[in-house]
Amino acid sequence: MRGLGVAKSFVSTHCLTRPSLVARRQTTATRSPRVLMSTSAQAVQNTVATSEGEWKKIRDDPVQLEALLFKEAIVRCEGNYCYMGVVQAIDPVSKSLIVAQLNGQKDITNLVLCMGSSIEDVFVGEGTSKHGALVQTLFKQQTKEEISPTRLNALRDHLLSHLRAHQLPVEIDLKDGETLRIAQIAYIAPPYTVKEVYCQNEIVMERITKLVEEIPPMQASTETNITLSS
Repeated sequence: MRGLGVAKSFVSTHCLTRPSLVARRQTTATRSPRVLMSTSAQAVQNTVATSEGEWKKIRDDPVQLEALLFKEAIVRCEGNYCYMGVVQAIDPVSKSLIVAQLNGQKDITNLVLCMGSSIEDVFVGEGTSKHGALVQTLFKQQTKEEISPTRLNALRDHLLSHLRAHQLPVEIDLKDGETLRIAQIAYIAPPYTVKEVYCQNEIVMERITKLVEEIPPMQASTETNITLSS
């Protein structure tokens, strides 16, 4: 395991930059032209690097994997491409990480999907940082929106039918019964809007988000059933 002081120099020396692979469509800002995003000095100084072997142990341990949630981290992927930010979500199936990148105004500017198969190691901040706490608060506020389970199921099934009608190989994730997975390269989480579309392939991403935007409204009978059942 590398020491605490090497994270910053490691990133500047070994990590490359390229146009970022954005995990979801940006609605308020243009996409960042660089992979490396600024993070707090505290986050860089208080990081511990895992070796490739240690990352493999973590990814296969549900407890250790979940412990990465809302931690500031630098994720290094194949080709020494690095992504800096806060781990906002973890896919326990693919071991993929979604890294939230913030700007100086403490706004989330990007969500970057780091595919589990491409991750080589991770620098993880010790403890919960102020940025990690901020991201956690922001996303908890989003999840407080009251949508009944019945309505969520109806939204899921409606979108599922719509995507299948356009010949997309989409299935419901068997583990959580909520996430829609498309050919193992993209997924859509509740409440199934364009903001919850995640994909590393930008061409596929554009097609899926366009279909989600174009989905017809649910029939009135469906809405009535939802109201009566909730």
